[in-house]
Amino acid sequence: MTSRQPNPELFTSGHRLPEELLGLIVHELAPHSLLDEEQRVALASCLSISRSLRHYALSRLFKHVRISNDPGKGPRRMALLRQILASSTTLENAGPLIKELSCFLEHRPTVESLTHDVNGRIRDFIFHLAFIVNNAQYITRFAFEITPSFMLDVSWSELTSDLQDALQSIPRSPYLKSLEIRNLGFLPPTFLFGTHIVDLRLQQLPHDLTTDHSYQYRNPSTIFANLKRLVACNRLQANFDETWNIVKYSASTLEDLRVEQYNRHDLEFPSQFRLDQVPNLKRFAHFRLQDVSRRVYLPPHDISLGGICQFMDVLTPMNKLTSIDLEFTFYVQYEITEDFLHVYRDPQWAKLDKILSGPQYSALEFVAIMVHARFVGPRLDFNADTFSTTTVGLLKSCFPRISMNELLKVTFTADIHTSDTHLALASSNW
Repeated sequence: MTSRQPNPELFTSGHRLPEELLGLIVHELAPHSLLDEEQRVALASCLSISRSLRHYALSRLFKHVRISNDPGKGPRRMALLRQILASSTTLENAGPLIKELSCFLEHRPTVESLTHDVNGRIRDFIFHLAFIVNNAQYITRFAFEITPSFMLDVSWSELTSDLQDALQSIPRSPYLKSLEIRNLGFLPPTFLFGTHIVDLRLQQLPHDLTTDHSYQYRNPSTIFANLKRLVACNRLQANFDETWNIVKYSASTLEDLRVEQYNRHDLEFPSQFRLDQVPNLKRFAHFRLQDVSRRVYLPPHDISLGGICQFMDVLTPMNKLTSIDLEFTFYVQYEITEDFLHVYRDPQWAKLDKILSGPQYSALEFVAIMVHARFVGPRLDFNADTFSTTTVGLLKSCFPRISMNELLKVTFTADIHTSDTHLALASSNW
């Protein structure tokens, strides 16, 4: 894309443009939420043309701010942002223009780590972060991620007091609607008190995508009263039970639900809870990770639906549910052949097809069934194309009813991954 800059002659006193057109000009220069360097330069050229255009350009430049303490541009960008937010700046106050703030902190921001000179830049990061948070009080979305080079998460008690104070002040903002905290465990019990968030993701261990179950969800009826979106990753049954407790407390407002299982054995769905108890749900996704050992040990029902059929066998019509994603990933460590799946042997698939094609799901517009096989190390002897086409064909045969529904878009996907390489993809859109 070639950088385009507005003509200053259009913004003289005799050529005052309407507000709507100013917004369209800025949108044309930077149409996407994440700006590249060329788009930033184009927006910066608007700052000295006129006061009205400067406001629109500043709003676009500062809407989503991403900061980090990486040794490259991180410290310089942090210092520049602090200078802009300071009261002595010649620009209009940019603090209220920041709506989304994403912070990425490398290395452990702990008292112990700060004693080493190699991590000295963490002090500057925390110092600038506290100032930015205090001067950007209209944030609607905040994301904070610690990116250590190891699997262990960082405990809240390990953080410096300055960083604790800065982070704890954010959830209490009446403007904050979306909060994401990654790789920071054991948050204080009062961390979410008084929040107005509708989108919550507390996650530990990025390699395992595990939800932070160290947080003590006290007074859930108050904390989750406004929750609209929940992404929950579960490894243990206790975590799974806790997830459904959150769903129950937010059932009246929840619109988007994604539940993930990371356990080689089935986790039990709540026996007295069905999907129709979330009446305003618009999107539902279920992810299941399973192990596959040697072919001789494969069980006959090698894709386990667990309790998903019973959970989705509802009595009340899901009048707002338009999208369902069912995703299964097999973690393969041993030799298997391309046709290791036998979904046709499990009657649960036919039952699921009958459920989704019934009158309770008449509002459905999109259904996706996905199967992934992830290998440890390269598998040069495994034909990825054969697996993909074979598996897609099997999945199609399991859903004859929904496949015949001309008003419903159904997608079947099967793909292969090695440790680092995506080998093949086969899909079918009905």
